[in-house]
Amino acid sequence: MPNVTIHTMKQPSILMVLFFAFMLNVSLAAEKDSIVTQSYDTTEVLQFFNKYGFEISNENHFPLYQQIYSLKDIPYKYSGRNETSGLDCSGFTICVYDKVFNHKLSGGSRDLFSKTENIPDRKLQEGDLVFFRIQKNTISHVGIYLGNGKFAHATVHGGIMINDLSEAYYKKYYYKATRVPLNSLSNYSE
Repeated sequence: MPNVTIHTMKQPSILMVLFFAFMLNVSLAAEKDSIVTQSYDTTEVLQFFNKYGFEISNENHFPLYQQIYSLKDIPYKYSGRNETSGLDCSGFTICVYDKVFNHKLSGGSRDLFSKTENIPDRKLQEGDLVFFRIQKNTISHVGIYLGNGKFAHATVHGGIMINDLSEAYYKKYYYKATRVPLNSLSNYSE
């Protein structure tokens, strides 16, 4: 019978330790994501928007408002694309479109403007995008139109907010409205 040497592991290998650390991080990240995307009581959502002077009716696309509400405590972070560490205006828009409409957008506010279709202000609808030229007369801010002149956006000083296009500041810097091509929003009408 040949000699067989059996090696026993007395200490875990560095690869095993790294693997388990990686798996723990993945598990914790998934848990954080599930917290951010949880559903909320309808009353909470309605009260939040009422606070900003916007009333949601049966005609509104409720998942849009529920998603905006779920992000209300996310801090502003320049170039932020992560719900756990922060969002900027385009990150907020990208996140909402991904989760509500299952539509992948990318880039900053100027990129979003170039990837969408201009529409006249009189045709603004819930879910359309509104753009502002705040810095050096170039597109530098984006929000999601809700209706009745209101829009949701991520702001430097207030995080996720609801404002009115008729407010002096936003009226001064408002540029144009756009719409994500309708054929790409198949989940919107469901």
